Amino acid sequence: MNITQVVLFAAAFGASFLTATVVRYIILPGEVRIGRNHDHMFNFHNQMMHNFTALFLVLDLLLVQPELFPQFAFFGMILGSIYATFAFFFAFFGGGYYAYSFIDPRLRYGPLWLSGLAGAIALFYLGLWCVTQ
Repeated sequence: MNITQVVLFAAAFGASFLTATVVRYIILPGEVRIGRNHDHMFNFHNQMMHNFTALFLVLDLLLVQPELFPQFAFFGMILGSIYATFAFFFAFFGGGYYAYSFIDPRLRYGPLWLSGLAGAIALFYLGLWCVTQ
């Protein structure tokens, strides 16, 4: 159980801040730039999914003060690779359903996008690890 907590915390830490950053600095400005109504991005469920997870993990980090190591960045890459493998088989043998089109491995360069996301999760974890130091 303790090992699972460490692995999931490290992967979630990187993934949540990657998500919050992409939504805040790429998606929202893009929506404003093209003049599309983006009010739905501020609904509670979207805020919970895109921003609150990062805040909850920071709160957890402050309260629990776990010992973080830079090597934990590999956990994000490993879980991302496991997801990419699952998504590939699910897409081709299970019909596939993806809430976001960019994570569909059937797209051209889809597996590369998923690998890039796994690497970005690891990089965001490393950045956050640097901040904690």
